[in-house]
Amino acid sequence: MTDPVLLYAASAALACVLLLGALEKLKDMAAFSAAVHAYDILPAGLASLFSWGYVLVEALAGALLLAPGLRATGAGLALLVLALATAGVALNLARGRRDIDCGCG
Repeated sequence: MTDPVLLYAASAALACVLLLGALEKLKDMAAFSAAVHAYDILPAGLASLFSWGYVLVEALAGALLLAPGLRATGAGLALLVLALATAGVALNLARGRRDIDCGCG
């Protein structure tokens, strides 16, 4: 059985990463949206919508990780956020595009 203190600490640490990341993106959504556009994965119209959706899901995941009854949902959303970011970076690295700003904040 995992020590609950470790679970709470790990959840809080990941929540901080996600919430601070979302806050940085919200401070300059134009820059984050430009970074998403630069990845050249989505059509221009969808890239802007994706930018907002990504930040909102990132913030929601962070908040849910802090609520004991909703931690599993928060973990699932966190996994989605991290998987999307990783896939975007990996796709562009595979394309040989190593000079794109990650948009992480």
